[in-house]
Amino acid sequence: PPPVAGSGAGCVRSLFASSSPDQATGLHVSVTRLPPSSFSHILLDPPCSALGLRPRLHLPSGSDVRQYSAYQRGFVDQAVKLLKRGGRLAYSTCTYNPEENEGMVKYVLEKYRGMELVDVGVDLGKRGVDGCGLTDEQRGMVR
Repeated sequence: PPPVAGSGAGCVRSLFASSSPDQATGLHVSVTRLPPSSFSHILLDPPCSALGLRPRLHLPSGSDVRQYSAYQRGFVDQAVKLLKRGGRLAYSTCTYNPEENEGMVKYVLEKYRGMELVDVGVDLGKRGVDGCGLTDEQRGMVR
């Protein structure tokens, strides 16, 4: 496959989730024609509330923001299925909403007992916020 345009990376493929709703969940997240455990590394940048982007002419309502984390769980679930044992999943959003960040880390750690949060050695930005169910050590690994 060709490299991602302009990335300088020759070993990266950009894949897209389907926009067709899943019959079981109703979510519009489905990756087809890929067997489980297909990738050793996945960078997941799901749609988010984008509260970290400025300027904003329209801010989503509270219920809209809560819907994003439910939607993102579908992406996370698909990514975990596609991840090889011992692989790495990097999760990224452009929001400061704890439900979409620290809450998603908590979701992954609780649902997928084989997953663990690792310190990547980058100390940019502030640590994760308190009150989202993560330990102090885990919050130190969230940016």
